[in-house]
Amino acid sequence: MKGPQVVFIFAALLFLPVSARAGKISGRVYLSDELAMEVLVSVEGVREIPAHSRVTAYLDHTGQKFLPHVLPIVVGTRVEFRSTERMPCRLFSISEAGAFNLMRQTGPVKSLRFHRPGVIQVRCRDHPSTYAYILVKENPYFALTDALGEYTISGISEGQRVVQAWFEGRVLEQETVEIGKRETFLDFRVDRPQRVSLLLPEFSN
Repeated sequence: MKGPQVVFIFAALLFLPVSARAGKISGRVYLSDELAMEVLVSVEGVREIPAHSRVTAYLDHTGQKFLPHVLPIVVGTRVEFRSTERMPCRLFSISEAGAFNLMRQTGPVKSLRFHRPGVIQVRCRDHPSTYAYILVKENPYFALTDALGEYTISGISEGQRVVQAWFEGRVLEQETVEIGKRETFLDFRVDRPQRVSLLLPEFSN
C-alpha cells in the first residue's frame, strides 16, 4: 500500500496550483526615516486577473473623509460608494483611469466597475479637502503597509519581479528582486513627498 500512496502524493504535488508553489515578499517602508502606513507596495509588469476579481469593494464617505483613504483593487472590481452619514455630497473623478460624476449621492447606493488599470483620485465637490485614491491593478499582488509600516505579498510566481512603492499620488521607488521558494525581504527608504495640491475643476452645477 505504501507504493501507490507515495505515487499519489507525488502526483498531487506536481499538479498543485502555481500560487501554492509561489513565493512571498515582505518588508517595511520608511518615509524620511519614519515607518509609514498606507503605502501601496505592488508587483508590476504581471497581468494576472483572478477569477474572483468580480467582487465588490466599498468606499465610505463619512465625517468629511473617505474610508479607506487608499483602496487598491484588481481590474474588473466593482466599487460601491456609500455614505454612512447620508450626506448628499457630489462625488467625482477626472482621472483618466476612471472619470465619473456622481453629482448627487442620495437615494440608492451607487456603484461603478473599473476596467482600466491606473490611479483614480476620488473627490467631493462639497468638501474640497476630502479625497481618496482607488488604485486599479492588473494583478492581485499588492498590499498596503500597516501602522508599523510593514507589508506582505504572497502567491507571487518565481522569477525576477519589479516591486513598486506608491504613496499619495506618486510612485516613490521601484526595485527589481528575485522571487524564489524562500521569503524575499525588501525595505523601501525614501524621503517623504509633499502632498499633491488639490484644485477643483469648474462645474456648471
